[in-house]
Amino acid sequence: MEILKTVFRRKRAKPYYHLMHCVPHRKLHGLNGYYEVIETVAWGLKQLGNDVVYGLNQHDPEAINITFGEHVFPVEYLESMPKNTICYNLEQIRNLDSQSLNEQVKYVAQNFTLWDYSAANLETWAGLGRADVQVVPIGYAPILTRIPKAIEQDIDVLIFGSSSETRLHAFDALTNAGLTVIFVCGLYGKARDDLITRAKIVLNVNKYHHAQVFEIVRASYLLANRKAVVSTLDANTFVEEEIKAAIKFTTMETLLDDCIRLLKNDAERCSLEEYGYELMSKRDIRAILSTALSI
Repeated sequence: MEILKTVFRRKRAKPYYHLMHCVPHRKLHGLNGYYEVIETVAWGLKQLGNDVVYGLNQHDPEAINITFGEHVFPVEYLESMPKNTICYNLEQIRNLDSQSLNEQVKYVAQNFTLWDYSAANLETWAGLGRADVQVVPIGYAPILTRIPKAIEQDIDVLIFGSSSETRLHAFDALTNAGLTVIFVCGLYGKARDDLITRAKIVLNVNKYHHAQVFEIVRASYLLANRKAVVSTLDANTFVEEEIKAAIKFTTMETLLDDCIRLLKNDAERCSLEEYGYELMSKRDIRAILSTALSI
């Protein structure tokens, strides 16, 4: 993708941003799910007049580094990063105390500028002595809108992500009802997008019961591509108010009925697709970054 390129380091006349994407080995492939957020940030920074480069598993000592997923690197590596590094947290850490967090997260909290995608995580950061964390919401860039709608959508429901008891339960209920369902793990980029275009519904089932934060990181890309999203929502789940109308929220008990109803009602499903896109496209990453960088 043109917006992100790894380049050789070279002297530059003005400060520039280096977006460091951390995926140190294949077992941590879930960190590839950050890619669309990184693309969005790169586009926004460029639109604001900045030079931007991308690096996989490496920082640039001459740049202002913005890191994504640095918590999986050893502390010894984090110690080598410049002190002006910005760490952009995209993980659910709500309701976790210091004993539940690894040493990398604690080191990051003590040493770098912190951005977080969700206000739900602020209490955890405060418990680590950081009351100055900047909430930088997941934004929209027009480069995200790139998955065409298939003329014939032959997948009723698509589920992607790692397995869990609740996700497997949902898969079992949907398949036993005779629906065409695909549950896939470890696919990103075109391979994943080729499934998204064929799906009438993408189902999101929250995996982390400790955090209970709606997965806007993954849902944002779906909304940007006019995809109908059904998601479980527990009583204590944190979700941004403006997002609530863009998603068909359900429970484990009602998700089968809700999916079947949407599958039978093309007009309702298309309305959900368009409203989700309309809402997501208003979250202009340029305005979000402009605010974050001015503080």
